[in-house]
Amino acid sequence: MELLEAQEYRCNLSGVELKPDNVSCDHIVPLEKGGSHDISNLQLVHKKINRMKNTMMQNEFIEFCNLVAAENQVGSS
Repeated sequence: MELLEAQEYRCNLSGVELKPDNVSCDHIVPLEKGGSHDISNLQLVHKKINRMKNTMMQNEFIEFCNLVAAENQVGSS
């Protein structure tokens, strides 16, 4: 609940409103890349975003999303 309140009930990566049916706990630094279960390494995100992020580092995921968005902006012109 502390994380949820601190994030104002919003996904930490997209800003989407979090509800019981769409919230997921994500490791900012994935466990397989040396991350821990410490609360400082956790964030609440939309469950679809957590599935897409998978084991990427936060910056890798954001860069990947930016590439997808840029490609779709070019393609829609």
